Amino acid sequence: MVRDRYSPTPSVRIPNGPSADVAASWGGQSLVDSALIQIPVLIVRGEWDHVTTDEDARRLFDALRGASDKRDVKISGGNHWLHLQPRRVASWDEVRSFLGER
Repeated sequence: MVRDRYSPTPSVRIPNGPSADVAASWGGQSLVDSALIQIPVLIVRGEWDHVTTDEDARRLFDALRGASDKRDVKISGGNHWLHLQPRRVASWDEVRSFLGER
């Protein structure tokens, strides 16, 4: 426990950097210059993802102008939590295939 200077009692501090990054991104601010990325990039997402939309994926895909190879794969039957769902095996297969080509 640390004593927060604004609180008379001990408190827990939680880093909010990731939340700040998400808020900035949703506000239209780019966190990185994707055009500078020169390595292969695979975007994997679920068909029903309401957090990462088709427009988001297209914007990133188009911004990856320097990538030596880029792919956008949408897995049917999955949402933003695809890695926890039954279709996670399909996402693993896509990643394995992409990496196997290297």
